[in-house]
Amino acid sequence: MDYKTEILFDELGFPKCPRWRDGMLYFSDQHFNHVISVDMEGNPSSVAEVPGTPAGLGWLPDGRMLVVSMKDKRLMRLDSTGLEVAADLSQLVSHNCNDMVVDRLGNAYIGNFGYDINDPTAEPHFSEITMVTVDGQVGAVAHGLAFPSGIVITADDSTLIVAESSAARLTAFTITLEGFLVERRIWAEFDK
Repeated sequence: MDYKTEILFDELGFPKCPRWRDGMLYFSDQHFNHVISVDMEGNPSSVAEVPGTPAGLGWLPDGRMLVVSMKDKRLMRLDSTGLEVAADLSQLVSHNCNDMVVDRLGNAYIGNFGYDINDPTAEPHFSEITMVTVDGQVGAVAHGLAFPSGIVITADDSTLIVAESSAARLTAFTITLEGFLVERRIWAEFDK
């Protein structure tokens, strides 16, 4: 197959956490504090402004968008009136929140840095994945991860795979019917 690469949209600050939905590309432009959508003709639209720095994106079963607010450690929900707090994670996470994936039931799985990556004197610290259920219950479902980011769920909804950025590996978990993560295993390893 012969693929052609073209620029769809530029003039971005720091695009991160891309998701595809209904023919649109969505992502967080972290340096400009906006969630952006772009259609296949390259027409951008600001979906929401997130002063606490947007990160992971996902959708509830009813179509409402969820957005991780990185610096204030909150999960936000985009309602018809604007962004509302869906869950406060500040007492549960090690450091700034990061990427997220939402399963078909509406459970949100959110990673975090674990430590201040901008502080050259900070020691790397393991962190967790926190789950927020569709009815707002919050709790850690995985521990001891090395900077979890790039979280996805397989098409059959059975496995969550997360990139452990500081460990050069992808780690997989089986998702139970209740949404818990079990059977931790290495899915792939890379040269550092």
